[in-house]
Amino acid sequence: MRLPFIFQHPAHFIATGAGSGLSPIAPGTAGTLFAGVLYYYAAQQWGESILGLIFVGLVGLGYWSIHQIHKSPYVHELGYDNGAFVIDEIAAFWGVLWLVSPDSANTWGWAFFWFRLFDMLKPWGIRTFERRHLNAHGVMGDDLIAGFYVLLLFALWRWL
Repeated sequence: MRLPFIFQHPAHFIATGAGSGLSPIAPGTAGTLFAGVLYYYAAQQWGESILGLIFVGLVGLGYWSIHQIHKSPYVHELGYDNGAFVIDEIAAFWGVLWLVSPDSANTWGWAFFWFRLFDMLKPWGIRTFERRHLNAHGVMGDDLIAGFYVLLLFALWRWL
């Protein structure tokens, strides 16, 4: 995928995370880092409720952008969940950071590590969900489930 692609339609720009998904190495990780940096700066400016609204907006934009690409002829060329589509990682990791509210670089790092691990390995339920939904629900849903697993892990860690 090349840079001009992201400027052909607003959905392309959104789905590729403003181009962060065009990284030739680990685009999902690049998208997750992009989300983390954006969240860090946003958290300095706005309160929890605004950060939550942004999360909801990112999920909505993610569904919309992936759905638009799936309706276009590009889906045959790119595949239904091309690695450059990172809005799912961005939205899900934003939600993790919003709900975990990391107060240190250490907590942020563990959230990042666990999210990437669950997103890549796709433990119980994630791969099944993704395979059953070869559409925007599958693209967005598998990362949201991975984010949910991270939240469960943090809840267990804080409980212990």
